Amino acid sequence: MRVAPGGSIQAAVNAATVPGTIIYLQAGGLYRESVIVPKPNVGVTLMTEGFAIGDRAVLPTDAPAMATMQPTAGQSYAVWVMANGTRIQGVRFLAANGNGELVRVGDNNSAVLADVPDGVTLAQNYLQGDPVAGQKRGIAANGSRLLIDQNYAENIWANQQDSQCVAVFSTPGPVTITRNIFGCASENIIVGGTPPAGPEFLPSDIEVGWNVLYKPLAWQGPAGTTPPAKYQIKNLFELKVAKRVHVHHNLMVNNWVQAQPGMSVLATIAPNGTCGVWCVLEDVTFENNIVWNVSGGFSVQGYYPDLPQSGQTQRVTVRNNLWYIRKAMGGSARVFQITNEPKDVTFDRNTIIHDGTSVVMAAEYGKKWIVGTPAAVPGGPVQGFRFTGNLTRHGAPPPSTASYGIFTKEGFGGLNLGVYFPGAVVAGNVFGGATAKQITAYNVFAGVTPTNRTQPWAAFDAEVNTNRCPTSTFIDGFGQAAGADCSTLPWALFDLLPASAK
Repeated sequence: MRVAPGGSIQAAVNAATVPGTIIYLQAGGLYRESVIVPKPNVGVTLMTEGFAIGDRAVLPTDAPAMATMQPTAGQSYAVWVMANGTRIQGVRFLAANGNGELVRVGDNNSAVLADVPDGVTLAQNYLQGDPVAGQKRGIAANGSRLLIDQNYAENIWANQQDSQCVAVFSTPGPVTITRNIFGCASENIIVGGTPPAGPEFLPSDIEVGWNVLYKPLAWQGPAGTTPPAKYQIKNLFELKVAKRVHVHHNLMVNNWVQAQPGMSVLATIAPNGTCGVWCVLEDVTFENNIVWNVSGGFSVQGYYPDLPQSGQTQRVTVRNNLWYIRKAMGGSARVFQITNEPKDVTFDRNTIIHDGTSVVMAAEYGKKWIVGTPAAVPGGPVQGFRFTGNLTRHGAPPPSTASYGIFTKEGFGGLNLGVYFPGAVVAGNVFGGATAKQITAYNVFAGVTPTNRTQPWAAFDAEVNTNRCPTSTFIDGFGQAAGADCSTLPWALFDLLPASAK
């Protein structure tokens, strides 16, 4: 079926009763319409006729060869997919008023499992916010077996409100988000944020791989000034409630202190509404990523501290990543932050270039409010903490003398580490600039061999200054060089980074 500009896409969708129907839009045509793809339609494809760019992400230069869909006045979506097997490919979605989302898959308010659209694919689409009005959200991703692949999004922001390129709120999953280029303000990708409709709607089996997630440097404002509040800059990736999440081989670039303290990746349980003990955050693996030119690293929160709305964050593994964290992006260049008693948190084989005073900040126990109890109580020690095979500065480089390493309420630089992290395994790490006393303190809690080592500042900084993924001159741990295996990292994604992020 073909729809010319000025024709009704909705009428074509309603008439598409045969599974596998393709509805072609005209290249270069503008369609001002908000379209619903309802059940019982099955297997409808909506695409630009003749659009073929091969196996790559769509780029703004592809726009002239694409049909453009734009929401009608007063509507908060350009297309709303409820039907199983829907595919949308090669379409440019252009913001009209900045509200809602350009593409909506499913309904996060529905508590009927059969309502969740299954087997939906969004591929090689261009999601374009308005430079003046922005766009609150690119994709609301509440489908099962949902694939979001090779899309491009830019100018996704909302004036002093949260905004996301992709938001996953309520779905049994799986959801796969791969090979996209996303420029967004608050959270480039968020999983959780509103309470799932029920236990069976807890976002599960989420894969996020080979994406470029960035914030344009212009949104930071002129050097030496306060970043504009309207963009509401928060982080590059956030998890609030989810199970079985794999985040791998992504390039995450540019994050600074503005609407939040500047941590770039968050696993901080917060259902943001009435939930229950089944609202958990668990089994998260974050590996083989590059996080570049940011104000802070990875934050893990164990319990939601203010209301009895959720369970506990547990089994979070952060391994084989490269982190480049700078005070110049605002804040204290905190690398890893742990609060409110998560369980079984592992940082393994990361390479960390930073100029902050510490590597792990767990300055207080915080508090927790367990579902079924009358009030919040003080948090406790973190069980199951592992910090192994990492390559990092111990603290701020000279001339600063602030070098705190793993900083807890009970002390820093390895002192009393076992009080905050009982049973901790801290082994095989290289801490640039650490003193012999500090290394001795870490090795008391090593638990396994090999022991931790130090590297003199001069040798450490010489390597950092000549190699953006420094490994070559450092001491082996666990039979291999400390830090990330640089050959596994997604260096090629730098070639896809838009000029606005460089």
